[in-house]
Amino acid sequence: RRYRGALYALSTPPVVVEGVQILSPGATVKPGAGLGAMSLEPTVGAGLRAVCCAAGLAVRSRQGGEEIRLHREGPRRPLRLLLQEAGVVPWRRASLPLLWSAEDLVAVADRWISADHAAVAGEPGYTPVWAEAPPLF
Repeated sequence: RRYRGALYALSTPPVVVEGVQILSPGATVKPGAGLGAMSLEPTVGAGLRAVCCAAGLAVRSRQGGEEIRLHREGPRRPLRLLLQEAGVVPWRRASLPLLWSAEDLVAVADRWISADHAAVAGEPGYTPVWAEAPPLF
């Protein structure tokens, strides 16, 4: 494959997030073969608000058209543009587990957290952790 003037040799086809799984505090889910594991680490004043995570978060792949607000007073940004700006290679974009609370995108793996659902200073929260993640660049 070629991306931004670089040539990549892939030994296996790109992996994608399989189906929908529910990630709850204290649990671990494996989004797909070769995609490591997602968990929520307890924290204070960082990560996602604890009340957002209490009922569990749906972990699923990109469908297209997702948006997320990265700053409290900022606009919602298309995930497609964030991935391009970050230089995530196109064939790895479907490998990113997206965390959803009902119909709200609350986190993109362990890279971005929605400002609308972020814990504030002193508030209990959970930080998404993506262990053994494949390289995205």
